Amino acid sequence: MTDRRQWRRINEIFLQALDLDPEERGSLLDALEEESPGLARAVRRLLGADRAAGEFLAEPVLRREREEASDGPAGVTETLPVERVGAYRLLHAIGRGGMSTVYAARREGDFERRVAVKLIRRDMEGEESRRRFTAERKILAHLDHPFVARLFDGGTTDHGLPYFVMELISGQPVDVYCDQQRLGLQQRLTLFRKILAAVQYAHQNLIVHRDLKPSNILVTADGTPKLLDFGIAKILNAGLAGDDGEEATATWMRVLTPSYASPEQMRGQPVTTASDIYSLGVLLYKLLTGELPHRLEGRSAADAEAQITSAPPASPSARMGDRGALLAGDLDAIVLKALEVAPQDRYSSAEAFSNDLRRHLEGFPVAARVAGPSYRLGKFLRRRRRAVIAAAVAAGLALALVSMLLLQNRRIARERDLVRQQQGATERVLAFTERLFSLADPGVARGEPWTVADALGHSDRLIREELATEPRLRARLHGTIGRVLLAQGEGEAAVEHLDESLSLWRQEAVDESSQQEVARALGEVAAAWVEVGDYARARDLAQQAIDLYRGPLGMADPAAVAAHNVLVYSLCAEGDFELGETAAEEALRLARDLRPADEAELARALHNRAHVYNRRGDAAAAETHYREALEIRRRVYGEPHPLIASTLGNLASTVIDLGKLDEAEPLLELTLAQKRRLLGSDHPDLAPTLNNLAAFHRDRGDWARAEAALRQAIELFPSGHVQHLRLRAELGSLLAQDGRAGQAEALLRRELAAWRPQLPPGNTLIAWAESALGEVLTVQERFDEAEPLLERSLPLIRERRGPMDSYTQRALTRLHRLYRAQDREAEANELALQITAMSDG
Repeated sequence: MTDRRQWRRINEIFLQALDLDPEERGSLLDALEEESPGLARAVRRLLGADRAAGEFLAEPVLRREREEASDGPAGVTETLPVERVGAYRLLHAIGRGGMSTVYAARREGDFERRVAVKLIRRDMEGEESRRRFTAERKILAHLDHPFVARLFDGGTTDHGLPYFVMELISGQPVDVYCDQQRLGLQQRLTLFRKILAAVQYAHQNLIVHRDLKPSNILVTADGTPKLLDFGIAKILNAGLAGDDGEEATATWMRVLTPSYASPEQMRGQPVTTASDIYSLGVLLYKLLTGELPHRLEGRSAADAEAQITSAPPASPSARMGDRGALLAGDLDAIVLKALEVAPQDRYSSAEAFSNDLRRHLEGFPVAARVAGPSYRLGKFLRRRRRAVIAAAVAAGLALALVSMLLLQNRRIARERDLVRQQQGATERVLAFTERLFSLADPGVARGEPWTVADALGHSDRLIREELATEPRLRARLHGTIGRVLLAQGEGEAAVEHLDESLSLWRQEAVDESSQQEVARALGEVAAAWVEVGDYARARDLAQQAIDLYRGPLGMADPAAVAAHNVLVYSLCAEGDFELGETAAEEALRLARDLRPADEAELARALHNRAHVYNRRGDAAAAETHYREALEIRRRVYGEPHPLIASTLGNLASTVIDLGKLDEAEPLLELTLAQKRRLLGSDHPDLAPTLNNLAAFHRDRGDWARAEAALRQAIELFPSGHVQHLRLRAELGSLLAQDGRAGQAEALLRRELAAWRPQLPPGNTLIAWAESALGEVLTVQERFDEAEPLLERSLPLIRERRGPMDSYTQRALTRLHRLYRAQDREAEANELALQITAMSDG
């Protein structure tokens, strides 16, 4: 080798090494050391000199301030070798390679647009660098493809630096894009086929890229891939390469990205289009599994070469383990064919590679697999499923016609038996109904008033007597009675009937229809347990129902939405707002999918979603959802209706949280009026509305009306009911604020003494009553007694009610008042920040 040719070789390797990251550069130098220690030493010296030169080599010809907000961060000082090249003004650097730098630039004038300008560095403008730079420009000039970065212009600066102007690509490396966009298997294959189209186009123009890897394939926001960086591409056309043709025939040095390099590149052998096919196989392997086919980390260059050139990689499906089922078969074969060690065993072209992927996507046999009869038949049956089914149906019909006469008499007999069974069932239901209503006969009732509730109470015995041999009829009647009792607020009685219905349906669950009844019954029993207050049991039963709908039954059933709605309520009641929010979103999505088939469940889903928003502190979003639910319920049910009253009450509480007090009072009064009309004046369901009305009057300082509303709510529950504890805690707080702290303390201590032995440790109602007592003691300036009560109750309330709930905010406010009264400014200010954040939220 002449000195000139040796210098050219050293310079080429040096320039290419500058483009590599430290790990790849080390692999290159290790390989070069084995090939020629003298060349390796020369390249290492050049690299050391480049590092030492540092800032000196980057000393600018021109320095300017870049302060345009549209082009980058204001006030950043950036060095540019020139201010303009041709009609383009350089803005800032966006990439640096071994011999060139890429700048974002703007074309000024009548045809303004943003571009990328690649400019050779002044310290690299030798003969070899210019030749390579010019070769890349020639390559891009001959490529015009939607998936290849386009060349717009080129020339030489006033300082004699060659440059070219390219399309400015704003995108992500293809592997990063696929992962961040969570592309599925078919979407990844479709995107990869676009990349294959770009490579096929380059090959048709006699250009081998030689450095195909994710960082050289960017994907834009609209999903368009762009092939970049032809800086080390090999030109197979001697005329395009140059007059001497050296580029077309010379074997390039082993400058490569080892993880994506072909075996022949690792060996330093001549490179053809087959090398790009191998690199594409590595890329597809990475996109399908998230890993590279060969694990080269920490290996020497010799070991890496030996592994790539000898040991075949594990198949993609094997690398994925249990998750590899979708890759087994066709995709394994396609990827491994592209990764064959011998170039002649790979796909003959990128187009052939793409065609095999297309055949896989369309259900045809692929060329990469040995196509035996069973394989071809399986593909045909999957591809022509409808036609095959139609043919099978036709054959079945023909067979049915032959056997129809033989079966006709048997079918008629079965239908006759079925009609008789249905008639018998109808007669038994009528007999049951007669017996049930006969209990209202004065001779039986003996002058006692007889109500529907009385009839339902006697129904269980009559069902067992009249329908002992009809389990499905018994299941239906128990379900109907349970739903009626649940609507009347009789949760415990409803549980008994609905649980019996579930048990009977489980015994009868032999087909899809009865499985549907099991799922529906699970959801209804769960709703009854919510009414009783056993939220853990309600949650478990609702989840069992949802699992059935997710499995064999499918989600296209209003009962599936109903089960989700029960799950939402029970999760929130247990304080699990994160899971509750997820379930609420799923319920709302399912309900909207069913609209208008079941607007009632859509309204319930909207109502529950609003409830979660409230618990998370987003009252504005809650208001929007409550209003939509109210509109639907008014349209579906008409007024008055219990569900409309429920939504009105929750909407009133929400607008109070938003400070819209003028809207709140008429909503509360309307809610109370509807509930009294529907339920009477002594129904327990009036209590939440009365409590909200009391809170409204309390916030306005109308202590008398607030106290009257609370006392009405307390009287709705029998003596010893747990709701007394909650409502009397509210009353105690109110009395203290009205200047009757002594009366309030006596009330709260009496309630806590009665309920502490009955309720488990950590109960929310106990915590709320202790918080109220702490407030009363603070008013009396008995700080040492108040502090442990307030500090102990706050975390319990926050955990169970949620960090943004109004109860949590009130507990925080009580503790804040205590700290302020004790002059504990730092702690008081910290709580004040939390309270302010909740109000802003």
